[in-house]
Amino acid sequence: MTTQSETEGQHTTDMATGFCARFTVPEGKALVSALRTMVGKAPVKTDDQGRCRALVVHPSHVMMLEATFPAVGSVDSGIDLEKLHSYLQKCTVKDNVRLSADPAGFMLENLAGIKRSMPFVDPMSLPVPKIPSLNLPRAAVVDQKAVLAVLKHCGDVSDHIEIVIEGDDLVIRARGEFDVVEKRFTDAVATDGGDDPLRSLYSLDYFTDIVKATDGSLKIDLWTDYPMLVSWSVGDMDFRAWLAPRLEARDPADPEPSSKAPPATQGDAEATDGPAPAPEATEGLEEAVLEIIRDLDDGDGAKWDEIVARFPADQDDAVEESINTLMDQGWVYEPSLGIIKVC
Repeated sequence: MTTQSETEGQHTTDMATGFCARFTVPEGKALVSALRTMVGKAPVKTDDQGRCRALVVHPSHVMMLEATFPAVGSVDSGIDLEKLHSYLQKCTVKDNVRLSADPAGFMLENLAGIKRSMPFVDPMSLPVPKIPSLNLPRAAVVDQKAVLAVLKHCGDVSDHIEIVIEGDDLVIRARGEFDVVEKRFTDAVATDGGDDPLRSLYSLDYFTDIVKATDGSLKIDLWTDYPMLVSWSVGDMDFRAWLAPRLEARDPADPEPSSKAPPATQGDAEATDGPAPAPEATEGLEEAVLEIIRDLDDGDGAKWDEIVARFPADQDDAVEESINTLMDQGWVYEPSLGIIKVC
């Protein structure tokens, strides 16, 4: 049996060429805090824009996160976030950290000259999701501390929240059996995407995890029953997080939210009936499973058992594995237990 340390040490060829990134300790802690809400190890890869990107998906497949930061050189590997977290915790707030790489692995060094080397994590062992192809034209900008304050109260009455855009206001609401907690952020909407109210339900715990990882102001892009996009920056680091909605019945006394699809982006031929379609999946069973999910989804998602039932009984395990693979790759997500929707 191959141990973890052996696996980490085996993959060292051509993973880094002259890679170097510098950041302050607060920036580094923000990076690690955001990624650790999802995973313990993350793939990191540089692009041709002078940025390094980490893109991770939560094991539940309900949320995913992208973080980018300035870097030189190139790298395509995985990094152990727990080791990075431990190093940063021992640095002072005013410290700066240099993250570099050579064929043997990563190297951390602070202003005091204290170094820590870490082996690469095999990137092939880490799932890399595809970013959802979404156009969410309504967005609001709110203060992180104010959002956290209302979320603490929401936890007293429910395990999920409604996020609503009504006119120029963003509303965060939690409904219990008898109690309601609500906070209205007036004049928070920063874009003009129409007048219809928008409303989606989300897991309180997952949304709280995302908000805790943010700093200062955060931008929330929203559309009814679509994944939410939360974006923010810390210094030179930029973050985007997606959270799938919970599809449940709403209070009939509420105004009917818009059920229209988001309008097409400029240059698109026309609006679609849902999120922009995913590119063609890998040929074979996964492609067939993806088509079945699209066929079964009547707007509330496709039931897991019904997807599997569309195939011969001897393919049950392979079909379930294909569903999990499609979720890992970001083609589909699971808004609630046993319900699958195409991104």
